[in-house]
Amino acid sequence: MVIECKNTGNPIGSAEVRNFVAKMEDVQLSWAVLVAANGITGSGQRDSHAHAVIQAARVRKVNVLVLTRAELAALQSHEVFADLIREKIMRHSLNAPFF
Repeated sequence: MVIECKNTGNPIGSAEVRNFVAKMEDVQLSWAVLVAANGITGSGQRDSHAHAVIQAARVRKVNVLVLTRAELAALQSHEVFADLIREKIMRHSLNAPFF
């Protein structure tokens, strides 16, 4: 599992997400996790800032799951972590707003 962490005071923008997606494509990864302490920009709807970058990458079979500091802090066991990842994958695969 490949994970990149961004610990910034603001949500991560489309440029940073685009850079992460490019790194994934360079090494032909199909799934990775981006830990963005304060989330990413946009509303979670299609064509909205960093969310739009993730949706465009999905079409190319490059899948990015975003976790926030709050989500990680709420984890109490590895089972809860597995449930969170499963939920993120399912929402991502269904093309639903997922952050």
